[in-house]
Amino acid sequence: MRKILINLFSESLTVEDFEYFTNTLPIKFEVFNYQFAARDMFPDIVEAIIKDILPAREIAKTRIILQTNVVDLGHFGAKFYSELLDGVIIVAKNSELLTNAQKNFLTMDSQNNVDFMLDILQADSTNLRLHKVYMHQQHQVDNRYLTFLFNQRLLNDISPIEDFRLVEKKKLRHNLQFVSKGNFVETHFSLANKKLIPLKKSDAQDKIFYIQTAFGMYQFIHAIMSTSESDFTKRSFLFTLFEHAKTKGKADEVLRYILAYLDIAELPLVSFANYNTFCMLLRDQSVLKRQYTFLKKHFDRLHPSQVHALITNSLFYKTAHNQPTYDGMIADQLLLMGKINQFWRKEITLPKEQKRVPYRIAVVVGQFLSIEHGPTKLAVQYVNELKMHYPKADIKIFVEDLFTYSPNELGWLMAYTIKSSSTQQLYHRPHLHTEIDVYYSNCTLERTQRIQQDVQAIVDFQPSIIYKIGSSYNVVTDLLYPYFPIVSQSISGEEACQFVDVFTSGYPESQIQQFYDETNIADQEYISHTTKIEQPQKAVIKNRIMYGLTDSDFVMITVGTKLEAEITKAFVEQLIKVLDTDMDSKWLIVGTQYHSIINNSYQKYVDEKRILFIEYEEHLFDLYHICDIYVNPPRFGEGISGALAMWAKLPIITTDPTAAVSLYTGEENCIELTLFSQEILTLKSNREYYEQKANDMQNRITTNHFFEQTTNDLQQIFNRAIKKFEERTYKI
Repeated sequence: MRKILINLFSESLTVEDFEYFTNTLPIKFEVFNYQFAARDMFPDIVEAIIKDILPAREIAKTRIILQTNVVDLGHFGAKFYSELLDGVIIVAKNSELLTNAQKNFLTMDSQNNVDFMLDILQADSTNLRLHKVYMHQQHQVDNRYLTFLFNQRLLNDISPIEDFRLVEKKKLRHNLQFVSKGNFVETHFSLANKKLIPLKKSDAQDKIFYIQTAFGMYQFIHAIMSTSESDFTKRSFLFTLFEHAKTKGKADEVLRYILAYLDIAELPLVSFANYNTFCMLLRDQSVLKRQYTFLKKHFDRLHPSQVHALITNSLFYKTAHNQPTYDGMIADQLLLMGKINQFWRKEITLPKEQKRVPYRIAVVVGQFLSIEHGPTKLAVQYVNELKMHYPKADIKIFVEDLFTYSPNELGWLMAYTIKSSSTQQLYHRPHLHTEIDVYYSNCTLERTQRIQQDVQAIVDFQPSIIYKIGSSYNVVTDLLYPYFPIVSQSISGEEACQFVDVFTSGYPESQIQQFYDETNIADQEYISHTTKIEQPQKAVIKNRIMYGLTDSDFVMITVGTKLEAEITKAFVEQLIKVLDTDMDSKWLIVGTQYHSIINNSYQKYVDEKRILFIEYEEHLFDLYHICDIYVNPPRFGEGISGALAMWAKLPIITTDPTAAVSLYTGEENCIELTLFSQEILTLKSNREYYEQKANDMQNRITTNHFFEQTTNDLQQIFNRAIKKFEERTYKI
């Protein structure tokens, strides 16, 4: 049987282009090339070409494939000539639209041609002999074709050329009848039975949900990314699409196409960041490793400010999306931060010599937001208590604004950003010691200017030491490492940096040393210090009626800012066991109004008001006084919210001894997650046991965590950092 390939291409492509695409086909054909300007083509040009090539009696016995870059003509042919053709292949390079070319001629015939083609494009492919149109260049499709597919809802009709198959069904069995504006449009190349082809409804259905196949979904991503829609609209479409893919069981297939796209050499950083985060939304667990592999491989062609932005932004991948780390990640971070430091040393004016004034402490914080924000509250408490117990210290706060980026640094859709800390400065002042000033980084400046200004601000202050709190990836302090001793206190406890003298936090030294050993990180000195949380004061009076609770309710409370990621399925199941066993139990969740696992699988408990969401609570300590226990999900952060609960005399249910809350509860009070429900029900039923746990929590927070000792610990740590600084600068 003859196999004929009709290459029908416009003037925007060359013969060489079509020879290239023809040679990539998995089947060999007898090739016929035709080239016309798009304006000179017409809807039935395919039929005319076939009649020119073959006598009518040979058509049924010949396999005929159309390959074209006139994309609407290709899709029209797959539908109108479904009984004549055995396949249609689109070359999505320099694509053209016959309907656009015809519109330029403003004649009755050309307008009729446009209307006719657009009507036929709406035919339901499931009723046709040809179900799919195959496409070359699946990763580099031009925007004109994507827009056409998107607007005409044809994304479900396409498949990659790798899946190309000749149609096995016999041809010329039917005259096709298409319903167009109440009239029948009929093909006329067969004497067989007539077959009615209904057209799709042109309603306002959401454009996402007509896509059913993985390749259609994948091309929809490209289509959305190529439009001029706002980032908000794009995110809305994509979030819905990814949920749709998971619902349809197509997430793995869509992910496979995206991973192939990410393998393209020389992909721009913004494109890589976008599609890598799409993998995260499709539950891929290799996002961080893929990111650092990309950044290492392509660092020399990327701008260091964007590399740094991606590194800091991806901190949210772990906290907000439960992305796992990998062996060697810390070493990769150190490598990249070293290269970033080398770049900025050539761009920034640094001092030749630096004066250091004794007892002057530059406290550099990553963020300085609402006073209820955990890291901000921690920094405020530390500087105030440090000033109180070490009065000769001259302290100034320097706000890095880690997640508030300079112009043009963030270009990807899923970027996390926070408003500038300077917008909160009026709220900061009443909570700070009167002698403590604050410098805010100017986030409106381009990054080079911003770094230069921040460097100069610290240099002018002439501190004896730089004390970082929650500022792990700070380019400014890295640049100042040759001029000042540097101490870094990580919020999560685990940190590594080649531009720090001493690391500190409340975590045990054995735990941090284990982290260094497991990650093969050497030459990092860590000294633990006594942690302290300021005793809170009641601000308002709350009662259970305000929250729809009764005196007989047993109220469990969970608090956080990243609960979508932190509240896991296993954690929810433990709390649901409690709710099912004890009808008086209620669960307050503070920090969000929605959680996907709870709302999708356990909505009835929300409807019954046994699970209550509170988006934000200004007076958290007062709320704790109407609760019975604090339940901490598996996570590293939110130690302060747990410590506040201890001040309110609530038993703490927590699992991970490496989590921040364990600094206050002690490792001995951490239990396995699988025992949560049993422990909670025991606390509910055994009042003596409950009182014992409640008193233990309050005693621990009041007796073990006082700041006078913290100040003494920090002074020793500062002295150790100064000694190390003198040793390394003397060597220089």
